[in-house]
Amino acid sequence: MIKDTLDVLIIFIKEFFRTLLEIGSSIIQDKTADAVKEVYDQEIFTKNDVFDVAKNTDKERELFKYAEIPYYKAPTHSREQEHNKSDDFEL
Repeated sequence: MIKDTLDVLIIFIKEFFRTLLEIGSSIIQDKTADAVKEVYDQEIFTKNDVFDVAKNTDKERELFKYAEIPYYKAPTHSREQEHNKSDDFEL
């Protein structure tokens, strides 16, 4: 129960950070990237979480490099997939 609640909170935080990276000014994007790095360093975010937040944003390369995510390779698992595993729909 607590783990599910924490996973949902992490998902909301990821969505918030992603939104800031997508529509924020360059100053907001810089501060958000720093926050993502801090959360990653504290082992709250995994590499997959960083990937989900940073993909297709202006901070993608910076955050991929920081989390040592190969730029050419996408993670195969994320918290959203785990949380929504009852869904039968895949792209």
